Amino acid sequence: MGWVVLGNLREKSSPAIGDEGMPAQNVALKLSARYAVGVASIQGASDSRDRLVETLLSQLRAHVHSPADQLRLVMIVGQLQSPAAAAERLQSLGAGVLLPETWQDADTLRLLFRKGSAAVPAELRQRLIDRYGWYARLALTADLPAKDPVRLAAIRPSIRGAAGTIGLLMGVAAAMLGGIGILIVLFIRIMSRKRPQTAFVPTAWDGGYFLESMAIYLLGMVLLPLAVRHWWPDVGLNGTWIMAPVVALAMVWPVIRGLPWSMVRRQLGWTAGRGFWREVGAGIVGYCVALPLVVLGIVATWVLSRYSKAGPTHPIIYEMGGGGWQLAGIYLLACVWAPITEETLFRGALYQHLRGRWNWIVSAIVVGLIFAALHPQGWTAIPVLGTIGIVLAMIREWRGSLIASMTAHLLVNGVTVTMLALLLH
Repeated sequence: MGWVVLGNLREKSSPAIGDEGMPAQNVALKLSARYAVGVASIQGASDSRDRLVETLLSQLRAHVHSPADQLRLVMIVGQLQSPAAAAERLQSLGAGVLLPETWQDADTLRLLFRKGSAAVPAELRQRLIDRYGWYARLALTADLPAKDPVRLAAIRPSIRGAAGTIGLLMGVAAAMLGGIGILIVLFIRIMSRKRPQTAFVPTAWDGGYFLESMAIYLLGMVLLPLAVRHWWPDVGLNGTWIMAPVVALAMVWPVIRGLPWSMVRRQLGWTAGRGFWREVGAGIVGYCVALPLVVLGIVATWVLSRYSKAGPTHPIIYEMGGGGWQLAGIYLLACVWAPITEETLFRGALYQHLRGRWNWIVSAIVVGLIFAALHPQGWTAIPVLGTIGIVLAMIREWRGSLIASMTAHLLVNGVTVTMLALLLH
């Protein structure tokens, strides 16, 4: 599911040259290129591979936004097709497409693809690697035999990433089939007037304290990032942890306002429900049921992205290239912090407040849309994120406890981050 969304990523801005004259990164292009090289390598030489390569290259062209990206695509062509095809594409670009900062790189690539990697001086090889990294390593091995260890070493991360992504998607597809089966059974039960039992108990009066909790959270989400970006512009995702005191204040605010903690904990959904592991299992079932519904949201997001040219993106993808500790921090943020805090505030405080006034359908839709609008992926992602938010609210209604919706939230984020990690590491 996550790959479908991420496959529609487009850079909001992609300047040709970054700091100190280095080509700016295009994470969407790299994701697609790593997947393309891996899938084509797994396919092996055949007529079907040639057709696959043409399809993959046409998809890659949609992510090319700068002269540096044009050169990256040329390097991918050299690996997927041949050095001669790469030289031909480079010739078709012409100097008018490139910027002066990339002319030397283009000259190096012309020499590389016409005369082979052995003809490229060591200093030019190193410059290419320093500026283009993985793309340059692919280009410098394109003229080597397919089984050459150096070439295999350059391709291996892509094969590993593509194989892992395909395996993960197969698992998601199996879960979705199970979800479809559950939905069919649920539909039959509803049609036979056997309404599913729900454990959520709405509270008609909460003094507005849960709505105040949500207001504190939202205010912190708006003001703190502005202050952080002003005083600490290069903080990256580490700045998210600055939200911890605000989240903690929002969670305990009803207690500060006078409600007993036992009551607040129960109304937020911080209970074991019918047993911790049983609730975890319910969350897994809820995730499976969510997948067919979320696919509809993905299709809507894809359509909006295609026609608006404003595809969804998330700041987390720019943090994925770091080392093991940084990746561990991303998993902690996406799979622990986000499920706990967002479920507590959205499906806990806000949903509890709304359910005391409206039915579950209206409450779930409102919570889902607010949840989607506050995410940084952009407005085109609202259909898919809104669907996820609505389904998580439905899980809360079903189970009462937040353990199930937290589990489903963890699975959604975990699958997406794992796909990113497989393709970018």
